Amino acid sequence: MTFDDLTPEAPAPGSDPRQTGEMGFLDHLEELRRVIQQALAACLIGALAGWWLAPRVLEDLIHRTVGSVIVLSPIEAFSERLKLALVIGLMIALPFVFHRIWAFIVPGLLKKERGFVLPLAAVSMLLFATGVAASYFSGSSTTWRSRAGSSCSFHC
Repeated sequence: MTFDDLTPEAPAPGSDPRQTGEMGFLDHLEELRRVIQQALAACLIGALAGWWLAPRVLEDLIHRTVGSVIVLSPIEAFSERLKLALVIGLMIALPFVFHRIWAFIVPGLLKKERGFVLPLAAVSMLLFATGVAASYFSGSSTTWRSRAGSSCSFHC
């Protein structure tokens, strides 16, 4: 066995190694790095959009749940807006992130496996969105109404 037997043959000119499945280990790591960078960039762009949407969403949540809030420090208000912006940004970016992850994983799957994953992913996203909507429209207001009716048993 010689060194030439161990080295893979170069792909034909003009063929995309991601499509032919002939990428080396370091090429796969480079592609994974690109996917992670694009996903983080999408989350950052989504967080910027979330920063713009956060006051409206927070006002709606406060109106639906407790009616009014007391902010004890300016840092608290900034912190809540930042956290909400990040959550909204992640929700906005998730479809793109899922697409990039799927595009990275799909070349390694068999055809039979590919057929199972797409319907499962669609049903999972639908169920997740249904759970978020149910929590937002019914669960959060009920929870805060019951918490507002209870009294604190300790003194601060």
